[in-house]
Amino acid sequence: MSERKNSQDAAIWSRLADLDLRAGEKALGGDDPLPSDACFHAQQAGEKYLKAYLVSRGIHPPRTHDLEVLLKECANLDPAFRALHVAAEVLTPFAVGPRYPLGEPEYTIGDARQALDLARMIGEFVRSKIA
Repeated sequence: MSERKNSQDAAIWSRLADLDLRAGEKALGGDDPLPSDACFHAQQAGEKYLKAYLVSRGIHPPRTHDLEVLLKECANLDPAFRALHVAAEVLTPFAVGPRYPLGEPEYTIGDARQALDLARMIGEFVRSKIA
């Protein structure tokens, strides 16, 4: 894959991640917030940001929602990604928990705010590595 193509594909992944962040933020707005939806979108944003980094380096990202798996791939290229371990650990369960009746607790607005903050942090970190 060419460097230009990698950059274009990474920009697409990043834009989609940004949209997930916006959706998560909107889920917390208004009179009837949806914290579970916000948590889900935060996880999706974190996932897409990590995939953007991998694509920027010419790597086809694995088909997984597990941020810890994606983070290991990123850390193989740049050990600085290990600093995101806690964020990946916190966000990963939100890929499935809010969407399926698996006995997960109801997520709170506090959970959602933390999740969105962590996703934003991943996005800023990835942007600094891609730029």
